[in-house]
Amino acid sequence: MGKIKLPIIAIIDDDEILQFTIKKLIYETGKANKAISFLNGTYAIDFIRNNRNNPNVLPDIILLDIYMPSMNGFVFLEKFEEIKKDVKKDITIYVSSSTITEEEIKKILAMPNAKEFLSKPVPKEVLVKVLQDYIDANPS
Repeated sequence: MGKIKLPIIAIIDDDEILQFTIKKLIYETGKANKAISFLNGTYAIDFIRNNRNNPNVLPDIILLDIYMPSMNGFVFLEKFEEIKKDVKKDITIYVSSSTITEEEIKKILAMPNAKEFLSKPVPKEVLVKVLQDYIDANPS
């Protein structure tokens, strides 16, 4: 039996306290290799673009806040679609928000690359499911 491949998680959210809390929950699960964070979509897109040929540092999963300054989640998803073909790794994106309408959720889920909507704050059991789904889908 091979070694289990644990994902790298990126948290894109302008709330530093929420970033800290989610990182703590992620590490408590024992189901992630690493958690990295970005305060807005611009920093995250630049990181992905600059590391597009280095899959070992790119995230496997992104937890994307939809409302942020500089570049919100909607724009991030559009920019990611533009660069995705050049990125040497499949990245799964989960979109989250605490204040969002049903119509906005439908708009998000209709966008390419948005796998699922998660309501904030994301409970630990939901994080465990996201991580376990990745592990199950990517056996070593």
